[in-house]
Amino acid sequence: MLRNAREERRVLQQQRTGVQTRLKEVALKVEKTPRGTYQYVDLVREESKIFQEDNLIAEKIVDVEEGERQSFELLTHAIYLAHEKENEQRSREHTKYYSIIASLIGAIIGAVMAYGRLRSVNKAMESSDDTVQECRVILTDMQSQQRDMQTLITNVRQYLNTAGSSNTDQDATQQMSSVSSQKKIYDNVSVVDTEMKENIKDILTAVKENGSNLDKDVKEIRKILAVGSAKDSSGTVVYVGPEIKELLDETGKNMEFKQKIYTLTSVTLFGTLALALPMLYHFFKGY
Repeated sequence: MLRNAREERRVLQQQRTGVQTRLKEVALKVEKTPRGTYQYVDLVREESKIFQEDNLIAEKIVDVEEGERQSFELLTHAIYLAHEKENEQRSREHTKYYSIIASLIGAIIGAVMAYGRLRSVNKAMESSDDTVQECRVILTDMQSQQRDMQTLITNVRQYLNTAGSSNTDQDATQQMSSVSSQKKIYDNVSVVDTEMKENIKDILTAVKENGSNLDKDVKEIRKILAVGSAKDSSGTVVYVGPEIKELLDETGKNMEFKQKIYTLTSVTLFGTLALALPMLYHFFKGY
């Protein structure tokens, strides 16, 4: 469009140049021709027509120049819009590339952080599993010790009941036969009645002072059973008084109570760990 306007303006300017040349020639002829003649009048008329033609061409040139200027403005605006569009597209591409790079960096950082959190959770789970396993082992051992202790206390009570009821000759004869059968198992064991009572008192004192040492108490009470199951070489029957029986019963009850407290503590710790593990897992997973 701009090219056509320029071409049209160039043609009109050439035409005007030709018209102005003719106008100069006619003007020279008018100056040389005497006035009052028909030739002078014809030249004046021709000059007037050439003037009119030149004015028309000048008006056309003005219109063409205006159209050319508008076309140039449109072209300039189009070029400006094209440049703006190109810059905007370039900015979008840069933004897209920057977004992709930032997303990759964020994904890498997130993966590293997630891996770190996962390792922390795994370590916590492993340590918790080890602790729970240890608690289970301890609980199993405590239950086994409790069963052994209950069995031992039952045997002590049975022995005390048997020893306390040995007052007749028939009971003595039965006790002697029982002692004879026990001597086959516990060879070379001979303790007198006084020494057995002293040992029982010493063991009761040790149990009261060291209630937490269950293994030692079990060994001492087993020793008492072994001592109470035998008699001396002269065949004297062992007699246990009611005071010793009450002390043993009280000791057994205290040991059972302490055993239950320890078992309850172990179960509470195990339950706390079992409840805490899912909470820790969900906590690390929300991040």
